[in-house]
Amino acid sequence: MYFSKYNMILPFSEEKNSYIILNLLSGSSDIASEDEINKLYDIKSGGDIDDIDFLDYVIDRGYVYEDKEYEDLTKGLKEVSHPL
Repeated sequence: MYFSKYNMILPFSEEKNSYIILNLLSGSSDIASEDEINKLYDIKSGGDIDDIDFLDYVIDRGYVYEDKEYEDLTKGLKEVSHPL
């Protein structure tokens, strides 16, 4: 799995240990728990995730891709369909 280089993870609420994750390519944004962020960092470091529902969700939202080439393809398609 490939952790998108367009992801931004920022603290959202210290009180609730939550974060906001943004993906500038897909336009997705979500509030995530510390546990969910840790799962994303596990993916980024090459670890395996057993939580299939979580994995499906982050793939659908564009935070994770099958590989870098798929992200590059997605970027290319967006550039073609939305030129400056």
